[in-house]
Amino acid sequence: MQYDAIYTWKLLISTAYSVYRVRDIQELSPDYLNYLVRSSHFQWELQVRSKGIWISRLQLTDDSFLNAPFPLPTLEEQAAIVRYLSHADHRIRKLIAAKQRMIRLLQEQKQVIIHQAVTRGLDPDVRLKPSGVEWLGDVPEGWEVQNLGSLISYRSERNQPDLPLLSVIREKGVILRNRESKEENHNFIPDDLSNYKVVREGDLVINKMKAWQGSMGLAPHDGIVSPAYFVFRFAVPYLPYGAALLRSKAYVALFARASDGVRTGQWDLSIQRMKRIPILIPPASEQRAIVKYINAETAKLNQAITRAEQEIALLREYRTRLIADVVTGKLDVREAAAGLPELEQEGLVEEAVDGELEDATELEEAGSADEE
Repeated sequence: MQYDAIYTWKLLISTAYSVYRVRDIQELSPDYLNYLVRSSHFQWELQVRSKGIWISRLQLTDDSFLNAPFPLPTLEEQAAIVRYLSHADHRIRKLIAAKQRMIRLLQEQKQVIIHQAVTRGLDPDVRLKPSGVEWLGDVPEGWEVQNLGSLISYRSERNQPDLPLLSVIREKGVILRNRESKEENHNFIPDDLSNYKVVREGDLVINKMKAWQGSMGLAPHDGIVSPAYFVFRFAVPYLPYGAALLRSKAYVALFARASDGVRTGQWDLSIQRMKRIPILIPPASEQRAIVKYINAETAKLNQAITRAEQEIALLREYRTRLIADVVTGKLDVREAAAGLPELEQEGLVEEAVDGELEDATELEEAGSADEE
């Protein structure tokens, strides 16, 4: 993840940021500089010049930044580089955006399958009964309806900092978090993790600030999470069914109703309101059958999603390598750029957002509660 960029509009930023202006645009093109500072070679140069213990909290002084060496071709070649990379970036972003739209459609298909299974079961001819809950309507006979509060118990075990660090992501549930990864750890991780909550295999972990988006899941193994996360024991007969139910579209909407706040994208989940959420409890054998059905019906969708995610990763890797090779002069693009038309600026920002923001949001989800 890059932490520097060139902006062409006015905005307010944190006082922790540094702001610089190009002195002479007849010598250094801001557009060329934008590609240069985003290149992997220059990012590595800045990392080497930064000080600190944790890679997520390295500090770069003004002097270190301003004294960093960088290639300065002629203004004409800078313009050629910008033209070439703008076209390449434009095409890559469109491809990424298209694949992300496909992923969203596949995820919606998954949600339809899951919702139908966890709220109506697998027998289309089953006899129904009133659930007693307005939004649920009728449910299959033999299913119970209990409040979530009767099925969970709060856990706050701590002081095991050597356990694996875990996080919660909307589409993936509980995941292992790499403590050393620059990409994953742009949010703060303290040196002392003894206050982090212990999670046991099968525990329900909820990112309380992102529960309204579905950031919750069952822990696949023991670990620790930020003290700002909620951790519960979940007493349903078959835990995978409970996980599928809570992460279904209808239940994510209920968690949204149990959350509130004023900060965009950061709504705090109320435990008391969450405990009143009604939970559908089929017989244990039916819970297992439902999970087996969901797994079978969504397997191909999951494969397609994984394939698209891998293709996006390859596109980003190619773009990173291309930018680095072009701005450092390893690849001469002057002739190729001469034959390229001017790009229309309209729509480029939207493509950039559509093609990049989603992953940045997921990364923020993984660590958003850590700063609480």
